[in-house]
Amino acid sequence: MIRNVRLGLRILLILGLLSMVVGGFLVYKLIAIPFGLLFNTALAFGFGGLVLSLAAASLWLLVARQLWKVLAGAVLMSVPVLLVILATIATVDHRSLYLRLLPPKPTPEEWRQDFGYLTEQLVEIHPNVFEKVSGRQIIQTVTALDRRIPEMTGTEFLAGVFELTALPRDGHTFPFVFMPCYKFGVFPLQTYMFDDGLFIVNGGRENQRLVGSRIVAIGGVRIDDVIERMHRYVPADGPYNELDRIPYMLMIAELLEAEGIIENHRRATFTLDVGTGNEYDVTLKPINNIISMYWSSIRTVPNSASPVLPNDRKDPYWFALRDGPRGSKTLFFGFNKVIEESGVESFEQFTSRLDSFIADNQVDRLVIDIRNNDGGNGSLVPGLVSMIKGHEKINQHGKLFVLIGRKTFSAAVMFASMMENNTNAIFVGEPTGQGPNFYSQPRVITLPHSKLEVAISTSYTPSSLAWDNRHTIEPDVFVDYTIDDFLMNKDPVMEAVDNYTAPEQRKVTAEADPAVLGRYLLSPYQIVLVERGDAGLTFSIDDFMDGSCVRVSSSIYPLGDSKFATDIRDVTLEFVENNMGSIDRLHLMWKHTEKVVRRVPDDYRLPMEFIADGAIDDGIDSFLANKDVYVRRFRSLERQVNTMGYQYLRDERFDDAVKIFKLNVELFPMSSNVYDSLGEAYMERGDKKLAITNYEKSLELNPDNENAVNMLKRLRQQ
Repeated sequence: MIRNVRLGLRILLILGLLSMVVGGFLVYKLIAIPFGLLFNTALAFGFGGLVLSLAAASLWLLVARQLWKVLAGAVLMSVPVLLVILATIATVDHRSLYLRLLPPKPTPEEWRQDFGYLTEQLVEIHPNVFEKVSGRQIIQTVTALDRRIPEMTGTEFLAGVFELTALPRDGHTFPFVFMPCYKFGVFPLQTYMFDDGLFIVNGGRENQRLVGSRIVAIGGVRIDDVIERMHRYVPADGPYNELDRIPYMLMIAELLEAEGIIENHRRATFTLDVGTGNEYDVTLKPINNIISMYWSSIRTVPNSASPVLPNDRKDPYWFALRDGPRGSKTLFFGFNKVIEESGVESFEQFTSRLDSFIADNQVDRLVIDIRNNDGGNGSLVPGLVSMIKGHEKINQHGKLFVLIGRKTFSAAVMFASMMENNTNAIFVGEPTGQGPNFYSQPRVITLPHSKLEVAISTSYTPSSLAWDNRHTIEPDVFVDYTIDDFLMNKDPVMEAVDNYTAPEQRKVTAEADPAVLGRYLLSPYQIVLVERGDAGLTFSIDDFMDGSCVRVSSSIYPLGDSKFATDIRDVTLEFVENNMGSIDRLHLMWKHTEKVVRRVPDDYRLPMEFIADGAIDDGIDSFLANKDVYVRRFRSLERQVNTMGYQYLRDERFDDAVKIFKLNVELFPMSSNVYDSLGEAYMERGDKKLAITNYEKSLELNPDNENAVNMLKRLRQQ
């Protein structure tokens, strides 16, 4: 009897392993185009085989005579049981696994409190929530939501969170839908807004036949009306950021229901046109948002994938030498994410390898593609830009190209801005999803009752001059992208690069009135320097901060006796004489904004300049003498000073680090972060008592500062 049982268990084990291997292999092969009966069957076979093999192995041990095998079998049996329980919970409501409690069902009053809390946090955390939206509009939105609460449905409450979060019109402030605290349905279509409409570019295995179809209507509502009504739910910096995000938002079933576009969030009718003019309807059911997130964002696609697909590319950065037009060589640099790639060469090593390749090989043109780059770590950007700027071989008009698009966002926009302000790059494609100065570094908050998480920007991030208020960076060569280009796997942007003919180069002059040479005070933290270089006259703007993203440098070209053009589009300089016949002003025309900049003596120094030159005490005294001016006009000052302090800390210059962090405390006495940093500097220097004092102050200002809690615990145990 026992022998027959064991034989049966062995057979079950073999069947389970076979099912797991076959199902797993099929899932691996089908994962690029998921969903549908075939994929779901393979997934069930793989998971079922895993559970069956574990259960069979457990039972085989349980019927053994040795006690240790019985105990091992009992322990092992808990694994398939746990897997089945977890799978069941995830299928019913995945939020239970993430929240470790039953999914919340807030009452109308609790939703009212969540809306109030979210509004308070937006105003409190965001550096300038009223920049693009008035206080009146926020009050009107909150009041309208409040009045509707007694009659609102669950989908309308979710829509309320989206609507409130979208109010600042800030791409870094958004419902943190990447986390499993959210549960909603997403229709399994990837779409792209081409010039001639919204088209389906991916439908998974089940709806692949729909690729290339134009969406004419959803739920009987014409698509233009749908887009207009859904606008208020889209957290976006500007029109091209919205173009990038609206396709995903249009697929969220609960938002469509809350807006009255569809009657039931469990299904929707899409009216399509395949280009014949004959419209037809298809009815689709949504999939779980977490599964959709994997399919449309987390799942990587090949580096060669069409730019219309929203997924991350396989490699965050890579380059390859390609044949260009007329026997030339084009170095293509796919810059897909601004990150340190884990487990391989660092970004600095990659930059060095790219540098060496350009120097050692025939490279007639460098093309940098950031169309699919949605950002990352902006501190990595200055070193790369500096390397490219230093290569006279390719830093020439007509030899250096940057491909940009609507998905170009955050740190990628910083890169684009720095390339615009410091190199001869030609920008090709469509406008970026964000302007050069934006809000970022979001902090994630949790709404108290619904447990939904929302990201709110905490910091102003500049990568151009302070008054550069553009919502996007425009290309020099605008290129349309059509559905036919996508279906034929064509890249019209690269075609535009290959066909680009550089205009005749402007002549740099070394002959100019030496009276224009000198220093001009642009702001309390920036100097304009006009000087004579090896190739002629140059101008630069410097804030004297290591790794700065707002530096500018260009050759200048005479347009007349006192007016000069630059390498930067829509930037000119005009020098103005005073009554005595000497030049004392500079009229700087920057992107249609004119600034009058006064000349300062050659020995004039800014606080940061003192510090950069090693005169730290002089720099601190200069800061404190006019601290109100610096705090008011230098929006990223706290972060910049903190960064400088950490540079000294990394170099183990502990006394200098303490000086810099103490300066930040003087400048921003109500900031929790500056006391946290000063506490760290004291701790590294060995001043335990002072470290504790500053961590306590940091915690007093921000009771949620977990780092301060951990550091205090560590220090008190020493």
